[in-house]
Amino acid sequence: MKQSIIIFQVFLIFISCSKDGDPNFNSNYDDIVKFSIHHSGLKISKYSKYINDILIETTDFYDSDTIIEKITRNSNNQTTYKKTFKLGSNLLAESCIDSSFNDNSLYVSNLAYEYENGYLIKVSINWKNIGSVVDSGVVYIDKVIENENAISSTESSDDLVMECTDQIDFNDISNIIDVENFSNEITGKINRNLPQHTLWNYGCPCGPSSSVAYSDYSYETENNGQITKKIETYTPCYHISTATTVTRQIKTTLYEYISN
Repeated sequence: MKQSIIIFQVFLIFISCSKDGDPNFNSNYDDIVKFSIHHSGLKISKYSKYINDILIETTDFYDSDTIIEKITRNSNNQTTYKKTFKLGSNLLAESCIDSSFNDNSLYVSNLAYEYENGYLIKVSINWKNIGSVVDSGVVYIDKVIENENAISSTESSDDLVMECTDQIDFNDISNIIDVENFSNEITGKINRNLPQHTLWNYGCPCGPSSSVAYSDYSYETENNGQITKKIETYTPCYHISTATTVTRQIKTTLYEYISN
């Protein structure tokens, strides 16, 4: 992990020295996404996703002593995603069956989790497709926790063909309810703060003669600190020597909260 960070820093120095100047940037605004969140205290029981005020899908949590199911249904009430978490003695998920239903096909992945001080630090994923194996190799996601925030996440495979690292900087705004992953802390404590800047997938898909893709975030909050609006400005990677115009994606997400 330390080696990846050092390489990343050297790469940034190379970019700053080799660029003749930034390209022109323009903006493309995505459709507005809204989440309507039903909760009791800090625990989410249900949330619905809208795009331009049109209902897209609804997700419900179903709890038992050792199993928690997270099921997403589309606007026609058809199940599209299902996660079945098996809890360990610490009430954190030790494994998960992650199912995706699409065009009459069922895709299933088996996940195992590892924690440190209550924070998720590793996910092992074995991807399979019912009926035929899509990828029998294992993918690992390793996280580095600092000041109660996951400052980096590295994805690699067991054959070491690929390794990608996201680097995240955080602001001072408290993260009250997990509206990023809607995890209900089933897979460990949530980040203490909200992301401010993310460098995406250093090393892939952007090449050594390209910039690194990144996102910047701004927020609006209620008096109780809950997020009501997030604006993400995403800048894709581009070829340093030839790019003249780069389009940034502006993504606006709204949140509303309904107490159970």
